[in-house]
Amino acid sequence: MNRSEPHAAIVRSVIELGHNLAMRVVAEGVEDEGGVTALRELDCDLVQGCHLARRMAFESLLERLAPGEPVNSSVIPAGVAEAQPPAG
Repeated sequence: MNRSEPHAAIVRSVIELGHNLAMRVVAEGVEDEGGVTALRELDCDLVQGCHLARRMAFESLLERLAPGEPVNSSVIPAGVAEAQPPAG
């Protein structure tokens, strides 16, 4: 997406469509900080990928979650993180 304007346009459109349908949008396959930054700028809600964490057992994921973090699914993808706005 960072190297191709047509790919960026598709990602931007999918995020906008999800938000217009009152959905939270998860970007999968994020492999570098540039992808995280670009997705933050597009207001993507969640990101997942090897840049954040490699695959792990469910029990390991639970250990990484903040204490008191609600777990409302029996399957949570590895490496899911909130796409926080840039600091500053």
